Amino acid sequence: MMQLFIVALIIVNAWHLYLVVKVRPTVVNANSVSESALASHKTFLLHRIIHTLCAAVFMAFAINLIIHNSRFLLPSLALLLAASFDIMQGLKLTSCTNHKPGTLSDPHQVSAWLMSVFYLVACILLLSESGYFYQVALPIIGILFGTSFWLHATKMKYFYIGQMIFFVIVSIGLGAASYFEFV
Repeated sequence: MMQLFIVALIIVNAWHLYLVVKVRPTVVNANSVSESALASHKTFLLHRIIHTLCAAVFMAFAINLIIHNSRFLLPSLALLLAASFDIMQGLKLTSCTNHKPGTLSDPHQVSAWLMSVFYLVACILLLSESGYFYQVALPIIGILFGTSFWLHATKMKYFYIGQMIFFVIVSIGLGAASYFEFV
C-alpha cells in the first residue's frame, strides 16, 4: 500500500508540473495550477481524473493506517479530510472559478485551501508519529514559511510556483513518513 501511495504522490505532482511547465505558458495570465488545468477540455478532464484517483489512493492508505496501527488515527483522519477536499476542489473547479489567490468566497478555492491545510497537517502528524519531526517536518515548515514570505513580497505574482513548492514539499514529507514507517 505504501508503494501505491508514493506512486500516487508522484503522479499528481508530475501532472501539476506538466500543467505549470507545458500548459501554463499557453494560457493568458494563468497564475495557478487550476487555471492551467482549465486550458482545454482534455486537461480539465485529466485534472479531475488524476485528482480523484490519487485522492482515492490517499484515502485507502489512510484507512489502511488506521486498521493496522491506531497511533496513526489523527494523521489518517487529517489525510482522509485532505483527500476528500482534494476531490471536492477538483469537482468545484469551473471556468467561472475566481482564481485570485485567497478568494474564499469561491467554492473551489475554499476546498483547495482546506485540502492544503489538511495535507500539511497530515504530513506533520505522520512525520511526528514516525519520529521525524525535527529532521523532516521542521525544515518543511521553514521552507513553507519562506515561500509564504516570498509570495507576499512578490504580491502573489508567482503563485503557481508557490503552489508547486507546497505540493512537492508536502508530498516529500508524506512519502518520507510512509517510507520511514513501513520500510
